Amino acid sequence: RPSPVRYVLVALAAASALLSKPMAVTLPATLLLLDFWPLRRWPEKSWRALVVEKLPILALSLALSAITIVAQHSIGAANYGARFGLADRLGNALVSYVRYLGKLAWPQTLAPFYPHPGAWPAWTVGGAALLVVAVGVAAWCWRAHRPWLAFGWAWYLGTLVPAIGLVQVGAQAMADRYSYLPQLGLYTALAWGAAELAVARPRLRPALVAAFVVLLAAFAVRTWRQVPAWRGSVALYEQAIASGEDNATLRYLLAVAYAAAGRTEAEVAAQFRRAIEIRPDYINAHTQLASFALRRGDLAEARRRLDETFRHESRNPSVIKSLGSLAKIEGDVARARARFEEALLLQPNHVESHYELAQLDFQAQQLDSGRAHLEAILRTEPWNFGVTTELGILLANIGQRAESRRLLERALWINPAHAPARTNLRALDELERAK
Repeated sequence: RPSPVRYVLVALAAASALLSKPMAVTLPATLLLLDFWPLRRWPEKSWRALVVEKLPILALSLALSAITIVAQHSIGAANYGARFGLADRLGNALVSYVRYLGKLAWPQTLAPFYPHPGAWPAWTVGGAALLVVAVGVAAWCWRAHRPWLAFGWAWYLGTLVPAIGLVQVGAQAMADRYSYLPQLGLYTALAWGAAELAVARPRLRPALVAAFVVLLAAFAVRTWRQVPAWRGSVALYEQAIASGEDNATLRYLLAVAYAAAGRTEAEVAAQFRRAIEIRPDYINAHTQLASFALRRGDLAEARRRLDETFRHESRNPSVIKSLGSLAKIEGDVARARARFEEALLLQPNHVESHYELAQLDFQAQQLDSGRAHLEAILRTEPWNFGVTTELGILLANIGQRAESRRLLERALWINPAHAPARTNLRALDELERAK
């Protein structure tokens, strides 16, 4: 029973959904599915009229889609997709539709990251395509008597489109976190199908109830076993690896989590090395091991690691910055500066390169240039309390005490436990009192 007030409420709810997560961009299409079933507004109302009334919400969806795509490109998240042709992306989409079904049926091997394989074997893509088409044809043939099947399958296929990899963002083949909305269509088909069976075959009702009790109990046990993974990053990655979803990225993330948890360098390095065993060209793991070698003073090992990474990705800013750090340790300041500047040409907001250049400038007494690099870091990372403090100290030393105070107070506001900011702010207070 449409009315202007209800339309405004629907539009506001749609806008709220879109602002919370871009997965809601398929909302106009799902509203049309609801017109087909269960609302059955079609064919009493023409398709044209039903589509026209969704146009304002469609405009919201298109606007958010454009913003999301531009944002992903601006931070480089869409760069990985350039490695795959359209055929590879289509193949992965078909296989992912089936993989999501498998994880819905029994969520045993769950992980926060599933690596994109590039090109799936032809037989895998063909089998997935056959299954997707076969279910779709069956649902279409039964649409008159069992419309929930067509509704559920169309909902599942359609709401996954934004996250199925046709427009590839990141290095993942699929992501469980996107499947909550698409699964609603499958749950709907399952519920209505079971209800029809219970009505048509009353004798099967006890067996159906028993089957669902067993199913719910099994999922409850599975949930109980999965929940501990969310204690923290270490537990999450360890459980994903233990479940059988071992890959280079999970090993790398586990190493980072180990480092954040204060594990030993040997434990952290072991995970980086395992990532490289799985994928020899895993650049980030090579770079981290090179950093460890630099800290140990093993310049030969650092050089070997960095040369290997540079061979694979000669335009990677982080790799080039690491080569600059190595040159700096070796005492070749000119070559180090050239490397840092090269990294900034490739990525103007590369924080680590700005910081390294700032330190070289301060050593050379080029305070204005060093200050510019610190300010560039804060434009990218305004919550970086360490750099905020460092800039505040610099300004105090050149006599800009008011601006120095503002920065030091901001650093303490970001991190009240940051001792250098507190110490230097106290020194400023003493200077003021000495006047």
